[in-house]
Order: sequence, then structure tokens, then C-alpha cells
Amino acid sequence: MRSQRISGVFAVVSILVVLVGAFAFVGFSAAEHRTSVDQQVSTATVNNTSVSVPSEVVLYVFGSDSLGDRMETAIVTALEQRGTSVRVVSHLDPVYDDPVLLVGIRESQISYNPITPSAEVALSSLYAPGGNVTQFGQPNDDVAAGFNASLLRERFLVGEPIVFRMDDENQIFRTVDVRLSDETSGVVSWPAYRSYVIETVAERSVDVVLSETP
Repeated sequence: MRSQRISGVFAVVSILVVLVGAFAFVGFSAAEHRTSVDQQVSTATVNNTSVSVPSEVVLYVFGSDSLGDRMETAIVTALEQRGTSVRVVSHLDPVYDDPVLLVGIRESQISYNPITPSAEVALSSLYAPGGNVTQFGQPNDDVAAGFNASLLRERFLVGEPIVFRMDDENQIFRTVDVRLSDETSGVVSWPAYRSYVIETVAERSVDVVLSETP
């Protein structure tokens, strides 16, 4: 009789393992999300220049290796839904002919289980409609120094305050910080939960970056 009870326990454990394994591959959600999104926006303009939705934009996403590709895809989708054609670059140059959107993934913590997953994701964005991001890759004490993409990425990821230098070529810049916090209860698969978190924070970031109001 004792051996039968033990076998039954192992059978239940095996079924649970199979179910959890299935949740790792199937997109399924019957859950309630308790999500908060905080945002900070800073806009520097000359002559009351305003932000408008661009027809084309250069996108550079950096930061988390675990979320990078999926976040990039979600941001591209959010931009294209607004009628913007996107050119994704993996190497950042100081000047482009099109508007430039830089997105740094500063924090990406997704704690998953099928019943009560939670997440904290923070993005920092810099939007340069004029296509010139040279000054953000130069040391603050040496504006004549060459452009350094590594310095720009480092500034973003540590949250260093961005100082704008406005001139005839640079009429407007915007920086946006968006932080998503989520606690979910119900039944949700890993792909479904990950997609919810990434798509929500990407959509909000693009919405704020391209808002006509400062």
C-alpha cells in the first residue's frame, strides 16, 4: 500500500511538470493584469518647434540581451501602426538624414510562474527629429571630441541626465523614461506574459515619444 501512494505522488508531480513545460511554448492567457506605467518627458525646442509623427525613422535599440530583439520588434510594430517606416540599425552613427529614435533598456526583470508572474521593465528613449545625435556621444568637458557610441549607451543605461545643446541644425530633442510595473494573477503562459509586458511598454514609449504635447 505504501508503494502505491508513492507512485501516485510521482504521477501527480509528472503531470505538473508536463503542464508547466507546455506553458513555456503555448501562448495562452486568462489572467488579470495589475499594471502601472510611469513616465517622464523632457522636450527641448527652438522657435516653438513641435514633434510630429515622422514618415521614416532610424531606430537603435540597446541594453538587455534577453529582451533586445523582442523589444525592437515591438517598437517597430508600434511605429508602423502610426504610419512610420522604420530602418533598424545595429551600429550607431552620429548623423542621419532621417529622424533618429534611440531606445535603451535600462531594466528588465520578468519573474514568471503560470499563476502570479510579475515584471519591472524600464526604457529610456532619445528622439532627435533632425537626425543628429553627435553631442550625446561626446564628453561633456570636450565637445570637440569625436563621437563615441559606447559613451552614449553608457549614459543612457546609468540614467545620466541628458544636456541638450541647441543650434540651427538641432531645433528639437525629446527624452522619455517609461517604467512598467506589473503583477498578474490567473493562468498565463510564458510567451503570452512576456509579449504582454514587452508590447505594453513599447507601445507606451512610442506614444509618449511622438506626442505633440511636451
